[in-house]
Amino acid sequence: MTRKSNTSMGQKKREPHRRLRRFRDLIDLTQKELADLCGCSEPYILSVEIGQRRMTPSLAEKICFATGVGPLWLLGKEGNASEPLTLTGAPYHAEDFQGKRKRALKRNIEPNEDQASDIHHFCHVLTQLMQAACRKGRFPMARYYFREMTDAMMQKLQLKGVIASEDLRVLEQYLFPLRSGELIDQEDFDRLERDELLRLMSPTGANEWAHAFVGTKTERDSFKDQLDRLRDLVDESFSSRPPQTAKSSMKPQKA
Repeated sequence: MTRKSNTSMGQKKREPHRRLRRFRDLIDLTQKELADLCGCSEPYILSVEIGQRRMTPSLAEKICFATGVGPLWLLGKEGNASEPLTLTGAPYHAEDFQGKRKRALKRNIEPNEDQASDIHHFCHVLTQLMQAACRKGRFPMARYYFREMTDAMMQKLQLKGVIASEDLRVLEQYLFPLRSGELIDQEDFDRLERDELLRLMSPTGANEWAHAFVGTKTERDSFKDQLDRLRDLVDESFSSRPPQTAKSSMKPQKA
Protein backbone atom coordinates (compact mmCIF):
# COMPACT_ATOMS: atom_id res chain seq x y z
CA MET A 1 0.00 0.00 0.00
CA THR A 2 2.82 2.37 0.89
CA ARG A 3 4.73 1.45 -2.29
CA LYS A 4 1.70 2.24 -4.45
CA SER A 5 1.16 5.49 -2.59
CA ASN A 6 4.79 6.54 -3.14
CA THR A 7 4.53 5.65 -6.83
CA SER A 8 1.35 7.70 -7.15
CA MET A 9 2.97 10.68 -5.44
CA GLY A 10 6.00 10.46 -7.72
CA GLN A 11 3.81 10.45 -10.81
CA LYS A 12 1.88 13.43 -9.48
CA LYS A 13 5.11 15.40 -8.99
CA ARG A 14 6.22 14.59 -12.54
CA GLU A 15 2.82 15.47 -14.02
CA PRO A 16 3.51 19.24 -14.58
CA HIS A 17 6.78 18.41 -16.38
CA ARG A 18 4.99 16.03 -18.75
CA ARG A 19 2.22 18.53 -19.31
CA LEU A 20 4.63 21.31 -20.26
CA ARG A 21 6.46 19.12 -22.76
CA ARG A 22 3.23 17.82 -24.31
CA PHE A 23 1.73 21.30 -24.46
CA ARG A 24 4.81 22.77 -26.14
CA ASP A 25 4.68 20.02 -28.76
CA LEU A 26 0.97 20.67 -29.25
CA ILE A 27 1.45 24.36 -30.08
CA ASP A 28 4.54 23.55 -32.19
CA LEU A 29 7.10 25.70 -30.36
CA THR A 30 10.71 24.95 -29.65
CA GLN A 31 12.03 25.34 -26.11
CA LYS A 32 13.79 28.53 -27.21
CA GLU A 33 10.64 29.98 -28.79
CA LEU A 34 8.60 29.30 -25.66
CA ALA A 35 11.36 30.73 -23.48
CA ASP A 36 11.46 33.91 -25.59
CA LEU A 37 7.70 34.33 -25.30
CA CYS A 38 7.84 33.91 -21.53
CA GLY A 39 10.90 36.07 -20.94
CA CYS A 40 13.07 33.30 -19.51
CA SER A 41 15.98 31.19 -20.73
CA GLU A 42 15.89 28.08 -22.89
CA PRO A 43 17.89 26.02 -20.32
CA TYR A 44 15.26 26.93 -17.70
CA ILE A 45 12.42 25.53 -19.84
CA LEU A 46 14.50 22.41 -20.51
CA SER A 47 15.20 21.89 -16.80
CA VAL A 48 11.48 22.06 -16.02
CA GLU A 49 10.58 19.64 -18.80
CA ILE A 50 13.08 17.01 -17.64
CA GLY A 51 12.14 17.43 -13.99
CA GLN A 52 15.29 19.10 -12.68
CA ARG A 53 13.19 22.09 -11.64
CA ARG A 54 9.57 22.23 -10.62
CA MET A 55 6.81 24.02 -12.44
CA THR A 56 6.22 27.12 -10.33
CA PRO A 57 3.02 29.20 -10.24
CA SER A 58 5.07 32.14 -11.55
CA LEU A 59 6.24 30.21 -14.63
CA ALA A 60 2.75 28.81 -15.18
CA GLU A 61 1.35 32.36 -15.19
CA LYS A 62 3.98 33.52 -17.70
CA ILE A 63 3.15 30.63 -20.03
CA CYS A 64 -0.56 31.38 -19.57
CA PHE A 65 -0.02 35.03 -20.52
CA ALA A 66 2.03 34.06 -23.58
CA THR A 67 -0.12 31.22 -24.89
CA GLY A 68 -3.53 31.29 -23.17
CA VAL A 69 -3.23 27.88 -21.51
CA GLY A 70 -4.55 27.66 -17.95
CA PRO A 71 -1.93 27.84 -15.16
CA LEU A 72 -3.89 25.35 -13.02
CA TRP A 73 -3.76 22.83 -15.86
CA LEU A 74 0.00 23.33 -16.22
CA LEU A 75 0.44 22.80 -12.48
CA GLY A 76 -1.50 19.54 -12.69
CA LYS A 77 -4.34 20.80 -10.52
CA GLU A 78 -7.15 20.33 -13.04
CA GLY A 79 -8.00 18.32 -16.15
CA ASN A 80 -5.90 15.53 -17.63
CA ALA A 81 -2.51 15.67 -19.28
CA SER A 82 -3.76 14.96 -22.81
CA GLU A 83 -6.36 17.74 -22.93
CA PRO A 84 -5.07 21.25 -22.10
CA LEU A 85 -7.49 23.75 -20.62
CA THR A 86 -7.69 27.53 -20.80
CA LEU A 87 -7.70 29.93 -17.89
CA THR A 88 -11.48 29.55 -17.64
CA GLY A 89 -11.34 25.74 -17.76
CA ALA A 90 -12.52 25.47 -21.38
CA PRO A 91 -10.77 23.11 -23.84
CA TYR A 92 -7.62 24.67 -25.30
CA HIS A 93 -7.34 24.81 -29.10
CA ALA A 94 -3.78 25.02 -30.45
CA GLU A 95 -4.94 26.40 -33.80
CA ASP A 96 -6.27 29.52 -32.07
CA PHE A 97 -2.84 30.27 -30.60
CA GLN A 98 -1.05 29.56 -33.88
CA GLY A 99 -3.43 31.81 -35.81
CA LYS A 100 -3.01 34.69 -33.36
CA ARG A 101 0.78 34.25 -33.41
CA LYS A 102 0.95 34.42 -37.20
CA ARG A 103 -1.23 37.53 -37.27
CA ALA A 104 0.85 39.20 -34.55
CA LEU A 105 4.07 38.56 -36.46
CA LYS A 106 2.65 40.15 -39.61
CA ARG A 107 1.14 43.33 -38.21
CA ASN A 108 2.62 46.40 -36.57
CA ILE A 109 0.81 47.41 -33.37
CA GLU A 110 1.25 51.00 -32.25
CA PRO A 111 1.80 51.56 -28.50
CA ASN A 112 -1.28 52.37 -26.44
CA GLU A 113 -1.31 55.33 -24.04
CA ASP A 114 0.13 53.38 -21.10
CA GLN A 115 2.87 51.86 -23.23
CA ALA A 116 3.72 55.23 -24.79
CA SER A 117 4.01 56.71 -21.29
CA ASP A 118 6.32 53.87 -20.22
CA ILE A 119 8.50 54.32 -23.32
CA HIS A 120 8.81 58.04 -22.58
CA HIS A 121 9.76 57.28 -18.95
CA PHE A 122 12.37 54.69 -20.00
CA CYS A 123 13.96 57.24 -22.34
CA HIS A 124 14.34 59.69 -19.45
CA VAL A 125 15.77 57.01 -17.14
CA LEU A 126 18.33 56.02 -19.78
CA THR A 127 19.29 59.66 -20.31
CA GLN A 128 19.79 60.19 -16.58
CA LEU A 129 21.90 57.03 -16.30
CA MET A 130 24.12 58.04 -19.20
CA GLN A 131 24.55 61.56 -17.83
CA ALA A 132 25.44 60.15 -14.40
CA ALA A 133 27.98 57.83 -16.04
CA CYS A 134 29.56 60.83 -17.78
CA ARG A 135 29.82 62.74 -14.52
CA LYS A 136 31.54 59.76 -12.89
CA GLY A 137 33.90 59.25 -15.83
CA ARG A 138 32.34 55.88 -16.67
CA PHE A 139 30.62 56.63 -19.95
CA PRO A 140 32.62 54.08 -22.02
CA MET A 141 31.44 51.25 -19.74
CA ALA A 142 27.88 52.59 -19.74
CA ARG A 143 27.92 52.62 -23.54
CA TYR A 144 29.23 49.03 -23.53
CA TYR A 145 26.46 47.83 -21.18
CA PHE A 146 23.85 49.67 -23.23
CA ARG A 147 24.96 47.94 -26.42
CA GLU A 148 24.97 44.57 -24.63
CA MET A 149 21.39 45.20 -23.49
CA THR A 150 20.16 46.29 -26.92
CA ASP A 151 21.85 43.35 -28.64
CA ALA A 152 20.18 40.94 -26.19
CA MET A 153 16.77 42.57 -26.73
CA MET A 154 17.09 42.42 -30.51
CA GLN A 155 18.11 38.77 -30.39
CA LYS A 156 15.64 37.49 -27.79
CA LEU A 157 12.68 39.55 -29.03
CA GLN A 158 13.55 39.10 -32.71
CA LEU A 159 13.70 42.85 -33.35
CA LYS A 160 16.71 43.00 -35.63
CA GLY A 161 15.96 45.00 -38.74
CA VAL A 162 12.67 46.46 -37.46
CA ILE A 163 13.82 49.30 -35.19
CA ALA A 164 14.85 51.75 -37.90
CA SER A 165 12.45 54.68 -38.35
CA GLU A 166 12.18 55.81 -41.95
CA ASP A 167 10.34 58.98 -40.88
CA LEU A 168 13.13 59.94 -38.48
CA ARG A 169 15.77 59.21 -41.11
CA VAL A 170 14.05 61.60 -43.53
CA LEU A 171 13.86 64.35 -40.89
CA GLU A 172 17.52 63.93 -39.88
CA GLN A 173 18.51 63.99 -43.56
CA TYR A 174 16.82 67.39 -43.85
CA LEU A 175 18.29 68.74 -40.61
CA PHE A 176 21.80 67.40 -41.14
CA PRO A 177 22.46 67.08 -44.89
CA LEU A 178 25.73 65.49 -45.93
CA ARG A 179 26.57 68.31 -48.37
CA SER A 180 26.36 71.99 -47.50
CA GLY A 181 24.81 72.66 -50.90
CA GLU A 182 21.72 70.77 -49.81
CA LEU A 183 20.86 73.44 -47.22
CA ILE A 184 17.53 74.84 -48.38
CA ASP A 185 15.66 77.48 -46.35
CA GLN A 186 17.88 76.72 -43.36
CA GLU A 187 19.88 79.95 -43.23
CA ASP A 188 18.40 80.87 -39.83
CA PHE A 189 19.95 77.84 -38.10
CA ASP A 190 23.46 76.52 -38.39
CA ARG A 191 24.23 72.83 -37.85
CA LEU A 192 25.16 73.25 -34.18
CA GLU A 193 21.94 75.15 -33.41
CA ARG A 194 19.82 72.51 -35.13
CA ASP A 195 21.53 69.78 -33.11
CA GLU A 196 20.98 71.67 -29.84
CA LEU A 197 17.30 72.29 -30.61
CA LEU A 198 16.70 68.66 -31.60
CA ARG A 199 18.24 67.52 -28.31
CA LEU A 200 15.65 69.58 -26.43
CA MET A 201 13.11 66.99 -27.51
CA SER A 202 12.84 63.52 -26.09
CA PRO A 203 13.16 60.58 -28.51
CA THR A 204 9.37 60.19 -28.45
CA GLY A 205 8.94 63.88 -29.28
CA ALA A 206 11.46 63.63 -32.11
CA ASN A 207 9.53 60.69 -33.54
CA GLU A 208 6.31 62.73 -33.45
CA TRP A 209 8.09 65.56 -35.28
CA ALA A 210 9.40 63.13 -37.90
CA HIS A 211 5.95 61.61 -38.39
CA ALA A 212 4.45 65.06 -38.94
CA PHE A 213 7.36 66.05 -41.21
CA VAL A 214 6.50 63.31 -43.72
CA GLY A 215 2.76 63.47 -42.98
CA THR A 216 -0.27 65.47 -44.07
CA LYS A 217 -1.01 69.13 -43.44
CA THR A 218 -3.47 68.11 -40.74
CA GLU A 219 -0.79 66.10 -38.95
CA ARG A 220 1.66 68.99 -39.21
CA ASP A 221 -0.87 71.49 -37.86
CA SER A 222 -1.67 69.14 -35.01
CA PHE A 223 2.01 68.83 -34.09
CA LYS A 224 2.48 72.61 -34.14
CA ASP A 225 -0.59 73.00 -31.92
CA GLN A 226 1.00 70.58 -29.46
CA LEU A 227 4.21 72.66 -29.51
CA ASP A 228 2.16 75.80 -28.80
CA ARG A 229 0.54 74.03 -25.85
CA LEU A 230 3.99 72.96 -24.66
CA ARG A 231 5.14 76.61 -24.79
CA ASP A 232 2.06 77.57 -22.73
CA LEU A 233 2.91 74.85 -20.21
CA VAL A 234 6.50 76.09 -19.98
CA ASP A 235 5.29 79.66 -19.39
CA GLU A 236 2.86 78.43 -16.73
CA SER A 237 5.58 76.46 -14.93
CA PHE A 238 7.96 79.43 -14.96
CA SER A 239 5.30 81.82 -13.62
CA SER A 240 4.52 79.44 -10.76
CA ARG A 241 7.85 80.13 -9.08
CA PRO A 242 10.17 83.14 -9.11
CA PRO A 243 13.50 82.80 -10.94
CA GLN A 244 16.64 82.41 -8.90
CA THR A 245 18.76 85.49 -8.48
CA ALA A 246 22.13 85.39 -10.20
CA LYS A 247 24.96 84.60 -7.84
CA SER A 248 27.71 87.18 -7.82
CA SER A 249 31.08 85.87 -8.97
CA MET A 250 32.82 88.54 -6.83
CA LYS A 251 34.23 87.17 -3.61
CA PRO A 252 33.64 89.36 -0.54
CA GLN A 253 36.73 91.29 0.42
CA LYS A 254 38.21 90.68 3.84
CA ALA A 255 38.13 93.60 6.17
